[in-house]
Amino acid sequence: MGLSMVMNGLGWRLSTVSWISFWALGLALSPAGAQPSSGAGGTKIAFVNTTAVLQNCEEGKKELAALDQFITEQRKNLEQMQQELSELRGQYDRQYRLLNPDTAAEMQRAISAKERDLTRAQEDAQMATEHRRDEVLTKMGEKIQAVIEEYARANGIGAVFLLTPGLPYYSEELDITADIIRAYNQKHPVTTGGQPQEGAATPGS
Repeated sequence: MGLSMVMNGLGWRLSTVSWISFWALGLALSPAGAQPSSGAGGTKIAFVNTTAVLQNCEEGKKELAALDQFITEQRKNLEQMQQELSELRGQYDRQYRLLNPDTAAEMQRAISAKERDLTRAQEDAQMATEHRRDEVLTKMGEKIQAVIEEYARANGIGAVFLLTPGLPYYSEELDITADIIRAYNQKHPVTTGGQPQEGAATPGS
């Protein structure tokens, strides 16, 4: 288990950002200037890579690092249990011809018990990791979406689309990913102690 599994969850957790929202700003739209270009009907559009936002905003880095540490601890525990099981199996294989029936049966029961414990621990670790992953993706996904919406409203953008590898073509001028990362860090700064501090200045202010 690792962060690759965690990032796979972004496909469904943040897929709602693929069409963030379409606002009927109408005549309230400001001139494009240096901001994302206008699409059909004069509506300004933009693209954002939400995975890059998660991986590069300060809070996202902190959350993913903590999740990675949790996964590492789970893996170490399972490796230790696997090693103990392997040692017990090896001991049995080396000695079983010399063991009396009672001792052999006792060792077999001990091996079976460790196998059950390992299987249960693997299932528990998988569930715990998925739960922690989902917590991170849900919390960060909601915050990222809120920052995108706030940024879009502040900059007169009518539609924001998810930037995906399979996108046939887009102008790099429409990519607001770096702007969203800066806006996220401004809205949700991480203090020296590592805890996010809410209520900072909002993007576009």
